[in-house]
Amino acid sequence: MKSASLANFIKLLFNISQVCLMAAEAERLGGPPRPFGLEEIEKAGRRLKSGKAPGPDGIPSEVIKDIAAEYPNILAEVANYCLDEGVFPEEWKEARLVLLEKPKKNAADKPTYRPICLLNAIGKLLEILTEERINEHLRAEGELSERQYGFRKGRSTLDPMRRINEIVAEINQKSYRHRKVCLMITFDIKNAFNSAEWGLNRSEVDRWNMCGHITRLVDEYLSRRYLWGSISGPLLWNIFYNRILNVTVPEGIELLGYADDLAAGVIGRDREELLSNAQETVNQVTRWMRGMRLEVAAGKSETVLLCRRRQLDSLTVNINGHRDRQRREVLEGLFRHRHQDDGACQKGCKL
Repeated sequence: MKSASLANFIKLLFNISQVCLMAAEAERLGGPPRPFGLEEIEKAGRRLKSGKAPGPDGIPSEVIKDIAAEYPNILAEVANYCLDEGVFPEEWKEARLVLLEKPKKNAADKPTYRPICLLNAIGKLLEILTEERINEHLRAEGELSERQYGFRKGRSTLDPMRRINEIVAEINQKSYRHRKVCLMITFDIKNAFNSAEWGLNRSEVDRWNMCGHITRLVDEYLSRRYLWGSISGPLLWNIFYNRILNVTVPEGIELLGYADDLAAGVIGRDREELLSNAQETVNQVTRWMRGMRLEVAAGKSETVLLCRRRQLDSLTVNINGHRDRQRREVLEGLFRHRHQDDGACQKGCKL
C-alpha cells in the first residue's frame, strides 16, 4: 500500500476527522507547539508492548508498532493534530473492562475480582508521547521529590526502607546519653488512586510551567475518564502527590512516599518532643489530604517505635480522631547496626 493511501486509510480507521474540534490558541498558549518528531513517534511505538489484548477498537498494538516503525510520519500527523488542537479523542479514552477472579484463600470465600482495563493502542501512543514531553520538562526544571520512590525507574519498595534504616543508624551512632528517639508513622490513604480529584492535578501541573499545549492536552486527557490501566496515570499521580512530601513539618522529620503509601520518620529528644513532633506531622499531612479530597484511613495507619534511649510508656497519636497506639518495638533490634543491609530492609517491608 502506498504511503498516501495508507495515510488516508489510517485517518479513516481512527476517525481523524473528529480530532480537529477547536481552533488552535497559539498566542494564548505561548506560541505554536514544538511538533512531535519522527524519532519521538518511533520511540513511542517501541514502548508499546506486543502480545497484549487489544482495546475496544480491536486493533492490536503490533499494528501501531509497525506503522510507527515504517511510516512514523503518518502517526506524527495524527499526534500533532491532537497537540495543535488540544484534543484527546473520546474513543481513545475508552477501555474494555475484564474481571479476573482472584485466588481464594479458602474454598468457602466469596469470589473477588481484579479489574483489567484494555485500552486502544493508538491512545496509548499519544499517552506515551505526552508523558515523554512531561518528563523532559521535569528533568529540565528539576525532578520530582527524591523522597517519592513509587513509579520511578530504578527504584523499589526497598529504597524507602533503606532510608529509614539510614535514619536509625545515624541515631544509633550517638552516645546513649545523646541518642534521640525515632518513631515511624505509616499513613494509609483510602482508595487513593480512584478517589483523587484529578481536576486538581491541573493546578499541580501548572506549578511546573509546562508548555501550554501540553497542559491543555493533559486537561483533555483527564476529562471524562478514569485512569485505570492508563500509561500516564502513574506520572500524573506523582505530580499530584509531590507537594505532600514537602509540607511543613517539624525540623528533622522526613516524609517518604511509595506511590500512594506515605511514611514519616519522626525524631525527638524525649517522649514529650517525640509526641509533639508526631502529632504536628499527622496534623499537617491530614490537612493537606483534605485539601486534595483525599482521606487518611486512621484505622489502618500505624505508629512503630524504631529506636529509643530507655523504656517508654505507650505512645498514642491522634489520627483523624482515631487514637493510634504505638504498635510494636521489634524494629529497634532489626535496624540497629545494620546500615544499608538489604536483609533488614526486606524484613522491614514485611512488617
